[in-house]
Amino acid sequence: MNNSSKKFFSNPQFLTEWFLNRLFYKAVDYGFLRLAAVCLFLITKKVTHTKSGKKILCIGSLASLDDIHAIRVKSNVHQYLYLPRFYFGYVLRKYLDITGINADNYHTDSTYREGRGKAYGDINTIFPVFQKLLGFNAVMSSNFGYIEQQEFVAVARKHGVPVIILYKEGLGNNRILTSIAKSYTNRKAQCDLFLCYNESIKKALLRYGVEGLANDNVVVTGPPRMDLYADIDAEQSNNNKQITLFSFIAEDKFSYIVDDTDTLRMIKEKNISFHEAVVRFAIENPEYRVVIKTKKSKRDISYVTDIAENYMDGDTLPTNLFITNTGNAMNYIIQSYRVLGANSTVLIEALLAKKKVISLDFSGFFEDSSWNLFEGYEQLLRYVSSYDDLIKVVKSGASANDGEEQCLNLLFRQYIYSADGAASVRVESAISALLS
Repeated sequence: MNNSSKKFFSNPQFLTEWFLNRLFYKAVDYGFLRLAAVCLFLITKKVTHTKSGKKILCIGSLASLDDIHAIRVKSNVHQYLYLPRFYFGYVLRKYLDITGINADNYHTDSTYREGRGKAYGDINTIFPVFQKLLGFNAVMSSNFGYIEQQEFVAVARKHGVPVIILYKEGLGNNRILTSIAKSYTNRKAQCDLFLCYNESIKKALLRYGVEGLANDNVVVTGPPRMDLYADIDAEQSNNNKQITLFSFIAEDKFSYIVDDTDTLRMIKEKNISFHEAVVRFAIENPEYRVVIKTKKSKRDISYVTDIAENYMDGDTLPTNLFITNTGNAMNYIIQSYRVLGANSTVLIEALLAKKKVISLDFSGFFEDSSWNLFEGYEQLLRYVSSYDDLIKVVKSGASANDGEEQCLNLLFRQYIYSADGAASVRVESAISALLS
């Protein structure tokens, strides 16, 4: 027996989860749907353990657990359970080839209608058993477009269980928000309560008529995960020898606002050169710990490792360079002396933590500053276009600009509603009002 096999059989929890997953898949395959419901009950995990309040079943992204963690710390009214939505995606795949399905054609392409109906039927059989066993009072997700959850949330509402969207997307300037909202024309927000981070998101989604959203079910709360920064001692958290790049794939940031393929290609090349500059910094400055933090997906981590390995051209990566898709963004931020990225909400978090933020400068590809999440607040960041710029900014004292505190407050008001550390309380107050 090899080491991996020994590890597999010596870990009872892993073995139990593996068995329950396999049993769920077989139960769905052969139509034993009540057995599938029992499996889901056993697979679901408690995220918070308060005995008061209502039970909320969370089926959003793993990243949404950061918000749930903050809610537990800062408010702790309701109990939260977590089950990945991909189990319901498995039911959908039983009847459909989902390779061509996305959030924008799920409800409009008639070729999917029959398969969707069959998936709905199976989930409608699973749901009452699952809900009775678990006793949840509402369902929560972090977006309304995930195809895996569409039939599940429709069934939940049919059975009188409210659906809440704690929307983790949409932080952007007006141009970006307009582009995103326009692209949602064919989506349906199947929810009873829609919680979002700021007024601009609410206005954009309502202006372009996203089905299922109205003024009376959209509530602005701010992002709960950012509440935790209110408790940070910035001076004690600072590490003068660590810099962290929150990696990004260029097309994910700019495809909404760039139509020209040549321009997008050049932005991609610029982004690669920026990542290479960070790798070079690690090589030439071994006294620094250099972290490149990616999103959790294999695609994102591979993007960075491929860039780094190509840049090294067969040489070993420097020992002070750490490329990872694990860990909490907040921890990397508070441990860092400088935080790097572009057009990302994580940079707002870094500003909340009173860090000096460095952004790659994409201004050369645009006629104005509307590409930039920080349009109008540029003085809060340090922009770099080359390796030499990066060296100067990382190693400089980077003193505060005049009026920076006032500018920060305006930024926070626009993007996260308030820096008062009370978004979690607002979220749970809205949920309590819905479920009362």
